[in-house]
Amino acid sequence: MKTTTFIFVLLLFLSSNLSAQNWVWQNPLPGANELFTSYFFDQNTGYIGGEMGTLYKTTNGGINFSVISTGYNYNINSITFLNASTGYMACGYNEKVILKTTNGGNNWTAVNLGTPFALKDIKFISPTNGIAVSSYQMIYYTTNGGANWTGVGGASQSNYAVEYVTPSLVYAGSSGGLIQKSTNGGLNWVSQSVASSSTAIYDIQFLDSLTGYACGTNTILKTTNGGLNWISTGPSGSNTFYSISFANSTNGGAVCESGKFFITTNGGTNWSQQYPSPGNYNRLNAIKYFSSGTIYLSGIFGNNMKSTDGGATWINLVHGPNTYIFSSCFLNASTGFASMTSGTILKTTNGGTNWTEIYTPATGNNISALQFTDANTGYAIASGSNDMYIKTTNAGMNWTVVNPGVNSWITDLSFINAGTGVLITNNKTYRTTNGGANWSYIDSVNYSLMKLEFANSLTGYISAYVNSSTRFRKTTNGGLNWILLSDTIPNSYVMSYKFFNANTGYAAGSSLYGTTNGGLNWTQLGSTGATVQSMHLFDANTILIGGVFGVLKKSTDGGLTFTNIPFVSTNAITTMSFIDTNTGWIMGQGGMILKTSNILTNGKMNNLTIPVDYELSQNYPNPFNPTTKISFSLPAAGKVSLKVYDMLGRLTAELVNDYRTSGTYTVEFNAGNLSSGIYFYKLEANGHNIARKMVVLK
Repeated sequence: MKTTTFIFVLLLFLSSNLSAQNWVWQNPLPGANELFTSYFFDQNTGYIGGEMGTLYKTTNGGINFSVISTGYNYNINSITFLNASTGYMACGYNEKVILKTTNGGNNWTAVNLGTPFALKDIKFISPTNGIAVSSYQMIYYTTNGGANWTGVGGASQSNYAVEYVTPSLVYAGSSGGLIQKSTNGGLNWVSQSVASSSTAIYDIQFLDSLTGYACGTNTILKTTNGGLNWISTGPSGSNTFYSISFANSTNGGAVCESGKFFITTNGGTNWSQQYPSPGNYNRLNAIKYFSSGTIYLSGIFGNNMKSTDGGATWINLVHGPNTYIFSSCFLNASTGFASMTSGTILKTTNGGTNWTEIYTPATGNNISALQFTDANTGYAIASGSNDMYIKTTNAGMNWTVVNPGVNSWITDLSFINAGTGVLITNNKTYRTTNGGANWSYIDSVNYSLMKLEFANSLTGYISAYVNSSTRFRKTTNGGLNWILLSDTIPNSYVMSYKFFNANTGYAAGSSLYGTTNGGLNWTQLGSTGATVQSMHLFDANTILIGGVFGVLKKSTDGGLTFTNIPFVSTNAITTMSFIDTNTGWIMGQGGMILKTSNILTNGKMNNLTIPVDYELSQNYPNPFNPTTKISFSLPAAGKVSLKVYDMLGRLTAELVNDYRTSGTYTVEFNAGNLSSGIYFYKLEANGHNIARKMVVLK
């Protein structure tokens, strides 16, 4: 059997993929990233880990969760602790990384076992001996507490789980219907076929030296003789079980896709199925079952829930809805809206710090095409309902159903001003001049109408799907008349397009296309490398795009080239709203709302090392007129403020006032509206206060 020994120096730097942007989670809390694993010391204290370095800790049974920064953004696939201080995590997506803490999770160091693949599970049987399994073939063991790891080649399968029965007897769950077995603490492995070759074994748990359970693709297995034989004991049907947990010899549970939870009270002989309501029918990945009847479940989109009565009732540990956001609209820096599933609209009046759920009469419908014509009047489409949209006249607090009389589903809706608006169905166009009280038929076509947008009060565009390509209809008189433009975006269904003015616009299909003559001609531009679902134009050349898998990119040359903006989630980005060139909100799957205050330039993290102390550098240049740069360093994440005061102590500018991760930042300050003189700038972060003097000289 081939073996490879890896000896690595502990990594002292942040992962190179750490976000250089200042992202603040606003909904749901603590986050919407997928959760893969959990580890609980007892019913009150535990850790939950997930994608892109997501790590939460609770010490009060899930009432509160603290967000732990490990300094890395690797997927956390498995967590195990030897005691309250020493713990390990198996990590990676296309890299095999082990993180270790010796102070209860406050600090983590990394050992990187190389690429490709990932580590999926890790267990320790003693302070020295542990095993980690990779997502393909290799199994690693350590005999010195993780300082060194030796890789041994197991079966040519993907590995997902590892479980110690004794210091010598260890089992690993693999694809191909295999459970691999070692009788010498992981040095050598033999394969045992326990299910069909299409079955993957995702989790294994032993209650004692004889009784154990395993789960995976369409199967739950049980052994009563220490793994010599495994029998099927799971419920019938097609269910992929990702995690299994038994509190004792009778009570256990398993979780799978579509938010399903299975429970047994007789050791797996019989199973009952339920859909815990907080799960929203989304996949569950992890379960922990205590003998008292306390159960924790977690999964995709940050799903996190708890039962204290053996699964009879459930408590949602996620604060804020985590379904799907379709559209958004911000009226100013304070007031904004986001539309969701099930007839729900979110509203904030403090820049997203708090969001209020508003339940509209469009119950059961997806709400999209959200827009406001003034501070009080807004409109949105109730997708899935025939001849219906909703309207508010009191700043979104109440919504009423409007039936415009079009006798069809409404595809999109756009108001030019308080009175004039246009709506489209699949193949018809209508117009109102009295705020929707009446709608006049304009025309019909023999192709599909998709999305509607006005560049100004007169010029508007409708994307149309014609013969497997996208073409645009155009109006130059406020929607009274429409013509179909001849040029096409070939073999593309355009998901998102925007016009900066009447002439310049961009459309994203399989590639990015641009026009500078009002849609008469479309030119293929650079590759986005993404399935684009949302777009924002800061100016005629600066484009921000968001897509599936959390792809976020920008172009500053009119779409010829794109650069990645490091993001903190793989949830699809479906909508974005900005109030200026820096401050905006990115939203999408899982109810994800993230705020940024430096999306393009300001507040850029200068490097990826962790500062050792709080520092506020002298501004440069100094004296200055009118701009200068101020740098500051944070050894730990936290709420940060950077403010400028005059000689009398009066606040003259607020440069930073939000949550920031550890790192070194640079902020540009423009004193164009200040007179010459001496000013002070002050940094406040995590109880640390530092002030410096600067001179404005005009």
